[in-house]
Amino acid sequence: MSQEANTTEALYCGGYLLAQRKLLREASAIFRMMITVAPNDARGWIGLGFCHEGLNQMEVAKRLYATGIVVAEDPEPCKRSLASLEQKMEHEQATRVVGRRISLFGARAV
Repeated sequence: MSQEANTTEALYCGGYLLAQRKLLREASAIFRMMITVAPNDARGWIGLGFCHEGLNQMEVAKRLYATGIVVAEDPEPCKRSLASLEQKMEHEQATRVVGRRISLFGARAV
């Protein structure tokens, strides 16, 4: 295994462990290093996007996944992450709209 591959794996493992512990700002710094070292590795883009989702920075996450689609050797994982995020955002928007409509009529959401 090359030095670059070792570095990439170490960064991925470190970022993954931090993200699992909900240390998203710290994990995002590691994943940002990873995409600098290995921009063609979709895991870095997905990890960084995941961190930004967790920090409620959805537009940033969308841009990261979209960039991963363009530059990653295998864009499919980034495509799935982007589709999942967009679906989640649409659901949250629909929930807010329904909540506003219910409050207009004085009804309480159950």
